Amino acid sequence: MAAVASLVANLRQVVVLKFQVISGSVTRLAGALTLLLCGAACADADVGNTLVRFQGGKPNASWNLELTSDAGTDAAQDAALDGGEQRDAAADASTADASLENEDEDAGTQQTATACTFRLTTRAQGGRYAPKNIGAIWIEREDGTWVKTLKVWAGVRLRYLTTYLKANTKRDTTDAMTSATLRQHATHEVKWNLKDAQGQVAADGDYRVRVEVTDRSGDGQLLSVPFSKSDQALKVAADDSEFFVDVELECS
Repeated sequence: MAAVASLVANLRQVVVLKFQVISGSVTRLAGALTLLLCGAACADADVGNTLVRFQGGKPNASWNLELTSDAGTDAAQDAALDGGEQRDAAADASTADASLENEDEDAGTQQTATACTFRLTTRAQGGRYAPKNIGAIWIEREDGTWVKTLKVWAGVRLRYLTTYLKANTKRDTTDAMTSATLRQHATHEVKWNLKDAQGQVAADGDYRVRVEVTDRSGDGQLLSVPFSKSDQALKVAADDSEFFVDVELECS
């Protein structure tokens, strides 16, 4: 009977030992699997005497293993890139709108004319007194009504500027440039302040710059440059002729 009891005790020890061996192997296997899954990204923790790493720190009763996903990271990066592209597109659209607004403002704001400058160069006409010459430059309306004299160069021979004197019967030279007979033909430049001889702003409409020059005791050569007066800038150039060259009118 004692022999039977000893045999039973020995069998119990063998069973317990095997269970411990099997239990320890299972524990170490679980630790190894966890280490393989987490890798170096997890925090240190001891599980069954096996050093493993867990994401987010050591485990607790509610701990669940979470692994970082390349797909999730790529999705987050794509979302960030999409957001940046949308912001860039919005900024570009805003800049384009501002540019269009500036262009609209520039288109709506045009230069207003406040004065006109007229220039030309005269040439000899082969008269008795050439190259000496007399002349006049004035503004008149399309119907021939005199508006204002801009320049006169003549002395006692003024009477030979017949077209000019018919237009300006009062020989009014208010604000005009005046001088005696010129010894040589030259370039003339005059300015019109868009006002008549009485100082009133001339009405918008069709006008002409008239020029008369002679180097003889009689009628000389005439030039007429038509233009339309308004509050907008303009530039008019006339073709060169035998007696007048480099003719240009600019209002700005």
